[in-house]
Amino acid sequence: MARPRGRLRASLAALGLLASGGTRAADHPRLDACDAAIDLHASASARASFRCYYMAARTGADWDEAVRRLDAHAADPHGAWAELSRAHIASDRDEPDTEARYRRVMARFDEEGDALGGVYARLGLSTWLSYGERYDELFAVLDEAEALAGGTDRATRLSVKAQRARQLVWAGSPQLALAEVLALEPQLHPDDPYQLRIVVHHVHSAAANELGLQRESMLAAHRVYALARDHGDRYVAATARLNEAVAAMGDPLLASRPPGPAALARDAFELARSAGNRYTEAGAACTLGEALGREGGTWLERGVEGFGALGAQEDQAQYVAALALLRYEEDPEAGLALAREALRLAEAADPTNPSRPLAGFALAWLLGREGREAEARAAEAGVLDAIEQIRDVQLDPDSQAWIASAWAMPYYDLAGREKAAGDLAGAFATLERLRANTLLEAMARAHIAVPEALRARHAEALRRLNEAGQVADEGRDENALPALELEELAAREALAAAADPRVRPVAPDEVRRALAPDEALVAIQLAHGDPTLNWLHPDWRTPAWALVITREGMRAVDLPPMEDAQAAVDAWIGLVGARDGSESALTPALVDALVRPWLDALPAGISRVALVVDQPAARLSFPALLAAAGRPELATSQAASASTWLARRRTGPPAGAGVLALADPTLPGAGAAWPRLPAARREARVACGQGDRCEPLSGALATEDRVVGADWSRLAVLHLGTHTAIETTRPDRTALLFAPGTRDGRLQVSEIRALPLHGQVVVLSGCATATGLPRVGEGTFGLVRAFLEAGARAVVATSWAVRDRDAAAWFAAFYERLGEGSTVAAAARDAASHLRAEGRPLEAWAAPTVYGDGAARPLPARAGVNPLGISGLSGAFLLLLAGLFRLRGRAFRAARVE
Repeated sequence: MARPRGRLRASLAALGLLASGGTRAADHPRLDACDAAIDLHASASARASFRCYYMAARTGADWDEAVRRLDAHAADPHGAWAELSRAHIASDRDEPDTEARYRRVMARFDEEGDALGGVYARLGLSTWLSYGERYDELFAVLDEAEALAGGTDRATRLSVKAQRARQLVWAGSPQLALAEVLALEPQLHPDDPYQLRIVVHHVHSAAANELGLQRESMLAAHRVYALARDHGDRYVAATARLNEAVAAMGDPLLASRPPGPAALARDAFELARSAGNRYTEAGAACTLGEALGREGGTWLERGVEGFGALGAQEDQAQYVAALALLRYEEDPEAGLALAREALRLAEAADPTNPSRPLAGFALAWLLGREGREAEARAAEAGVLDAIEQIRDVQLDPDSQAWIASAWAMPYYDLAGREKAAGDLAGAFATLERLRANTLLEAMARAHIAVPEALRARHAEALRRLNEAGQVADEGRDENALPALELEELAAREALAAAADPRVRPVAPDEVRRALAPDEALVAIQLAHGDPTLNWLHPDWRTPAWALVITREGMRAVDLPPMEDAQAAVDAWIGLVGARDGSESALTPALVDALVRPWLDALPAGISRVALVVDQPAARLSFPALLAAAGRPELATSQAASASTWLARRRTGPPAGAGVLALADPTLPGAGAAWPRLPAARREARVACGQGDRCEPLSGALATEDRVVGADWSRLAVLHLGTHTAIETTRPDRTALLFAPGTRDGRLQVSEIRALPLHGQVVVLSGCATATGLPRVGEGTFGLVRAFLEAGARAVVATSWAVRDRDAAAWFAAFYERLGEGSTVAAAARDAASHLRAEGRPLEAWAAPTVYGDGAARPLPARAGVNPLGISGLSGAFLLLLAGLFRLRGRAFRAARVE
């Protein structure tokens, strides 16, 4: 952990930060109770005795009096515990000698041979070091604590793990932290120490928040709140309540449900003020100000003043920026002055703090409103640099992707400004800086040499994870999976750190040179709001537009605004499932908003289009919209960015021309949840008919081992016709299901990434195989992304649930065209046209989409399929054979498409 890691804006507080030092009562019943309970017989009982004073202070007693009484016991036997509680108070009150106190008490415990004390002193010091982002020292201290904890009790060992997970959140590895707490939570007992349970649930909330899982974050924060409330710990209850409010602010559904962010923030404020938790008090005031919108100025000012008094510059800068936006409505000059002050405060703090892009974006937006476009663009360029500094210091790709998604708005805004100024190359470059960076880096990383020991470590972690999954399916050792997922994630992180690619987005000229004369790339930018402004301007959006690139040049076209693109897409997909054509009522509006403008801008002769599509439109079937627009002949594919599209095109063809096809595996416990897929077997037979040395594998033969152990050097196509277990909040757990073998039968995303693909086409004919966790700018995290990371050149996957017979018909037509030497995109287009001509409903033919490079041509044309090549006696002989066997041929074709 060599570098400081950035934190996201919504992560407001750890469990205890800054506290009041004032006296609140003349009598001290809580502290008197602590005096009466002192027990110095053993280290553990002394710990509980002196911790009593610290907890009493946090639940409303007099901090200064608690300090006085603890100091009086420092010379007692086991008095080191009194010194440790005194250090905790120093930490909560941000006293300058806090670190020295922790180090003195660590030395005393070590001299006395008290391992338990040594562990907890180091846990306290690690928390203090985290406030200064001193991660190298912090994790070294935790290593010492872990070594000491080996000879202590179970709760202490769990406490060290919980503290490590807590620090991983702030160190830029929230996915690793989340895996850690998911392994810890099942091990907690109701009689475990209060602080242990609090920390575990708090880390769960913080890690989920850092990954954009607001609903999960809010649930975990509420567990912390309930525990703290039941223990009378208003200090922690205030922080937990504030974290609930922050999570609610970040999710429209949560924000619309009672009690709502304003009520939660107000509750947090009252609790914090009564407990002397001044940091949370300031944060709650600011959050309440934002929740109240235009009526929240007084609360924002109060919170800003509180952060200023505490010297919390990052937080102060963040909310001075919010105050600038509010004040601008009344006094533009005052608003601009506040925005510049916010940026000054932010730049004086840690370079990876989130207040820098917040303050910079507020200033750029206000400059834009003033008509000072050149200044606005310069300010926004600085915002992008600040965002990328935060993103680059994250350890895991999931955290990087969430940062890109959370901060997408400045990219769209700057690109829009550049477009308006006529700088289309600049607009293209700005959007490519945003889109699919983690995917692009993963693709590059696959070709970087790393120490074999690291690859072996990751392979072993995957093997153990797979074995544990098989055991868990049999109902044993249910806690093994989370722990081994953590091990795999840590091994993958080490592998990624060793292969740290520096990739650059492609330039428009590179795209133009890669396009064929009949090909275009169309990048669609949809209107997005931004949390920075939505609290004040809920209707603010950037304009929607599309960038059309062909070999001849590049042009931009405006798209009409969509009031709620997400709702429109969800409604359309819902109506498609009715299979009665009811989606046709919404189709024209989607065509006019998302297709017609750029379609009309395509030059003559274009027959293929590579699409870069923003969420939520990425879930739509563009072949269906093009058919409705009267252009069904266009062959399409989709990519997360122009850079990833070009990276897959440059992959080149695979070495072999074989096909591996697995379908309808025998699944444990198959029934209503996982029905048999008899038509999928026909898909596999047709797929095999197009390749060399292929035998379709189904039933008990369709095992995960067949995929993982495949000879990729001879394969051009991998066809998988099976069920999918989709995990939208845990995309790494999304899996394709196979028959049991030596592996657990769940080919998970983490295992797919490790497959040694190079240019193969992967076909996933199950239900909704293209779905997953959507990220603005980064695309969808799920199976498709995993296969592209692994090296697939193109992936064919479905956007919604498909019926077995419909899928068999579509993929049969698809493979017939693929076997004739067609490109993947053209084969997909022709398969859709075939089913549409048969009169099948849109749901039956529009679900499959090509991702990656649709120009991939994985199979050579079969000899003799072109009737123009038949002549003379050979032709007559072949025609005679066709006549003799025509009945059998018709029966076979019917069997494939039913």
